Amino acid sequence: MQSWDRAEAEQIINKAEGRRRRRTKYIVNYGIAQSYAPLGEKDAAFVELEKAYQAHDSYLPRMKVDPVMDPLPG
Repeated sequence: MQSWDRAEAEQIINKAEGRRRRRTKYIVNYGIAQSYAPLGEKDAAFVELEKAYQAHDSYLPRMKVDPVMDPLPG
């Protein structure tokens, strides 16, 4: 399993949230969930996964085999 840097994950989350507020680019909610999961932010990860589901995010099926998502109950 890869090492996860908290500062890097928070930077990814902040950048995505800024884009979401400005509505300038499509946000891959699954990618944001990937940043929350290893940090132990399970509720935030599930919020993003729900958004990914609603958006029919093509990355969502990867969750079963994605080691980054292992911290989430499954």
